[in-house]
Amino acid sequence: MRFFGALTLFATIGALTAPAAAQPAPREVQASAPKAVSVTIYRDNLALITETREVELPGGPARVVFDGVLDQAIPQSAILRGFEGAEAERNFDFDGLNGRALLLRSIGDEVVIRRTNRGNGVVVEETAVIQAAGDGVTLKFPDRYEALGCSGTPEQIIFPRIPDGLRARPALSTLLTDTPAGRREITLSYLATGIEWQTDYVITLNEDATRADVTGWITVENAGEEGFADATVGVVAGDLSRTFSDVARANFNRMAQRACWSMDTTTDFPPDYFSAGIPPPPPPPPPMMAAPVAEMARAKDDQIMVTGSRIPAREELGDYQLYRFPERTTVAPRQTKQIVLIAKPDVAIDRVLRWRVDDVRNTDRDPDSLDVVLRSRNEEARGLGEPLPKGEVNVYAPYRQHGLLVAGSDSTRDTPVGVEWEMTIADSFDVTARRTTARFTTAALPGDRRRITADVEIEVANATNRPQNAEIAQGILGASQRLSNARWNGVATQPGVKDGEPLFRLTLAPNARGVLSYRITYIEE
Repeated sequence: MRFFGALTLFATIGALTAPAAAQPAPREVQASAPKAVSVTIYRDNLALITETREVELPGGPARVVFDGVLDQAIPQSAILRGFEGAEAERNFDFDGLNGRALLLRSIGDEVVIRRTNRGNGVVVEETAVIQAAGDGVTLKFPDRYEALGCSGTPEQIIFPRIPDGLRARPALSTLLTDTPAGRREITLSYLATGIEWQTDYVITLNEDATRADVTGWITVENAGEEGFADATVGVVAGDLSRTFSDVARANFNRMAQRACWSMDTTTDFPPDYFSAGIPPPPPPPPPMMAAPVAEMARAKDDQIMVTGSRIPAREELGDYQLYRFPERTTVAPRQTKQIVLIAKPDVAIDRVLRWRVDDVRNTDRDPDSLDVVLRSRNEEARGLGEPLPKGEVNVYAPYRQHGLLVAGSDSTRDTPVGVEWEMTIADSFDVTARRTTARFTTAALPGDRRRITADVEIEVANATNRPQNAEIAQGILGASQRLSNARWNGVATQPGVKDGEPLFRLTLAPNARGVLSYRITYIEE
């Protein structure tokens, strides 16, 4: 009984420890090129890519490879529709097939070194093993060690194979469990960096700076090595709340590099190796005063004309604004593309001079220039009347026989309909302000607080031969702030309010001076 019991025990153990039946190795299959692509670009270097592809599954386990995804994809953001319940593993291979990657992945491998004699053209080939490829390349020959690029003759490395894991294009792959054979349509969506957009405005003033032609451009820039052809493209105006982990950033510094090390020394790197920054977009085309606004924008490659049908349609996307390009377009690698966002002729413009008081303790030694501000209310009555995404503004103005001259530039904030749209473009050369604190007192309050009282005088001088509209804003300096006894050239006046701050609106006569005085009281904590 004990003998048979022992046999039973060993049989049971054997059954438990015997290896499972070998599973067939997954077959690698390539998904088709994208049949349709949608690119939605957000601010601050983020884009959502959605592709529709097809794949022919062989049946059983399979590894499906999606070639040509963006090299700055965030793999953990990927969503695959069409393989529900069958995915077991994903991989993102972003180490591109380039000279640097070949060297780094071939450490320990035998390669052929081909050298050409400069004098007689004789070619000599030797085998060597790559020992290191960090700070330069070290080669081990059968009888010696050498550093690549130090022989004084042209050298070439010939690799016998492509190391595992290197692909000509970045690829996202997924490992599927047992799946039936057949063709499937798959939708792949993922977030990526490297594609950005911004708004660039061109404002062309008339002679007296009371009207302007306003053209807004959507500038899209793809800084990566991959692109999309015939894509549906849209941009989203609005600021997302975003977080990034170190894992998400892991591939950012390993983008595909087309260059290898220089042959001059063993430590030379390509110019952009340490900083692969995004080059600035080109400036928008210069404005043309005489041409109709509908023909102000032409792009050399795409021949984009500013017409109603070419301007993106605006859609409300929850708390954001979505601008969808009117036609499919190509987002090529390393390309900046521009399309007209708005074209508004004859917009009413107000020009004012503004000065802000942020300190009442001290007296200015010298006069200070006022800011030149251009302003218009974003409404149809003034020639606008639709949301204006924040962006960069370039302002041009005509000047006699010189034609158009640059008047200044600024950044603008997101401006909804019904809100003032303004920009500060320059300092006034001939209109200045000088602050004098005539009286400054403090009074102690409980809790280490103090009540501050100051009598302020601001002398404003207009050295031009025309009237000037000026604004003096008093910044908020403390709690319970209050202004009193305000006078302009001895006449009582009251401030308005703009952006939560007291604002005095003044008119300066030509070649004249004026004095604004007031008392300010606030609590300093």
